[in-house]
Amino acid sequence: MPVLSTQAWRLSQQRLTEEEQIQLHKELETCIEVAGTIRNSVESYMTEKAIRHIEELDYPYRQEYENWLNSELTRGTKVKYLTGFDWIKRHAIREKANTLLGRNQKILYENKIWFLLYYPDQEIASRFNKSTDKKALIWDFQQKSPERMKRQIFQSLQKLITDDYSNDYRVEKLGHLRYFYNFCSERGIEDIEYLEAEEEVAFRQYLIERKKKPNRIIDYCREVLFTEAKETNWNANVWYLSRFCFEKERVNQSNMVRTVTFQTVRHLQNRRLFQEYMKYGIGLSTLSLSSLREEAHYIQSFLAYYNETEFEDARKLTGENIDRFFKYIGEKKLHPNTFNRYVKAVDHFYQYLLTRYQVKRIPFHKEYYLKTEIYRHHDRSVDEVISKEILKNLQYFPEDIRLMYLHLWAVGMRISEVCTIKAKEYYRQDDDYWMQIYQVKMRNYKRIPIPEVLYRLMQVYIKKKRRKPEDYVFQNKKGGAFCSSTFRERMKKLCETYQIGDGTYIFQAHGYRHTLATVFYDEGVPLQSVRDYLGHAYEEMTQQYIDYMPRWIDEASKAYFKETDNSLSVGLKERWKHGGSHRHKDTTMLPESN
Repeated sequence: MPVLSTQAWRLSQQRLTEEEQIQLHKELETCIEVAGTIRNSVESYMTEKAIRHIEELDYPYRQEYENWLNSELTRGTKVKYLTGFDWIKRHAIREKANTLLGRNQKILYENKIWFLLYYPDQEIASRFNKSTDKKALIWDFQQKSPERMKRQIFQSLQKLITDDYSNDYRVEKLGHLRYFYNFCSERGIEDIEYLEAEEEVAFRQYLIERKKKPNRIIDYCREVLFTEAKETNWNANVWYLSRFCFEKERVNQSNMVRTVTFQTVRHLQNRRLFQEYMKYGIGLSTLSLSSLREEAHYIQSFLAYYNETEFEDARKLTGENIDRFFKYIGEKKLHPNTFNRYVKAVDHFYQYLLTRYQVKRIPFHKEYYLKTEIYRHHDRSVDEVISKEILKNLQYFPEDIRLMYLHLWAVGMRISEVCTIKAKEYYRQDDDYWMQIYQVKMRNYKRIPIPEVLYRLMQVYIKKKRRKPEDYVFQNKKGGAFCSSTFRERMKKLCETYQIGDGTYIFQAHGYRHTLATVFYDEGVPLQSVRDYLGHAYEEMTQQYIDYMPRWIDEASKAYFKETDNSLSVGLKERWKHGGSHRHKDTTMLPESN
């Protein structure tokens, strides 16, 4: 049985005066939701223990009351009496909440046992009314553990019970949080925001040993702590970007960048330098978040390379030290474009250190390492047979996936554009149907014609889903933009289910842009018009989307040389006949081409 506080102990040594007994009786009489026999039992207990007001009741008293009850009572009767005890305590909490002081009182951490049925906000506490496992509602913050960690767990607990989740999900998460709290207590974890990767691995093993599935509770706690802190903790091992407000142009709503992590850089000095650079990238640069994430990956790989070395400070690395890293990634046979991104990212990192007077000069010359990039055209167009198979089975696809696919197939939109369409972006002008969409990649708007049937299908869908003009047409569970990776994975599974291409076809959204560009160009649409339709900045970019070029060149060559006057042999003979220059004059007659 827990030890009562000093104040409670002193009270237990006193007796209630007659006036106090009368007042206590009046307080209990107001608890009309509790049967009289139970009220009388609680009154007898409180009188014996010199507890003057029902407001003073807490979980330790509840435990003591359970032991105080007659041992001859059945288990069911005891539960009934304990439930009555709880309602009496909760009655006092509600009464206090109705006062001016109670309404303005903030719920702060206290080093005590928190019983969730006694949570000061009884609207929140009522979510646990049907809970049969009362032990799951007990949170002991009196135990000897690092105080900061306990406060962090309490903050996560508050967030978890106040957010609007389903009961089953909340109960599951509370179980995860309890295991994490126990783990942190046993390990002596002082600050959750500074957990290292090794400690996360240890927690997963901790769960496995207890036959529990690994979960994402660490991520949940860290996000709560980082996003709700009064001041940004720039030294945290993981940053959650939902804390910040970014310009629209920097964010791809269909593929959100949630976090930036620094755990893989083990040398703390290098980690701090990396964090300073990312702080600049987030706050002052104009890079899109996806580009910033990519650059962070390359710099993190660079700094992590020196984890097992004596180089704890990137500011002291020499050109020779850095050369080893570039040779190391060079051995991975990366594409020249990828290799060059490593080089440029490391150069950007040192450019930043130079402007901050952290280094006197950049210790390497990027021009020495940059590789020549030779573009190779990849035929990504979707075979017409595949498209017909998908269209044939489209009626069996979920409605949102079906309509999203039609935007790829009929309009050639980027997957990020499809996922972020807003209801207001479809419109009719005279007898034509249009869309004005925001291009995440190009950071501007484009206006394109669309088929009438697609326009009408979308108007029905928008009305059915009650989308407002500013709403995303295709939404995730939280009302945000549909996630591009979710759409991609669902399409892959559907293609597999309906055996598209005999089950061998792997869905790639970008292939439909290539298909549309190729069809347009094949039909004689000028390259500049194709460029404008696709929303490209340069014609060179559009040329990369037009497939079958090698086939066209081959067919044109065959057609040209089929004519006798255009044969290669005739051309060479004519050249020699007129004294054409050649290194070795050869009078051997070449056979005529057929």
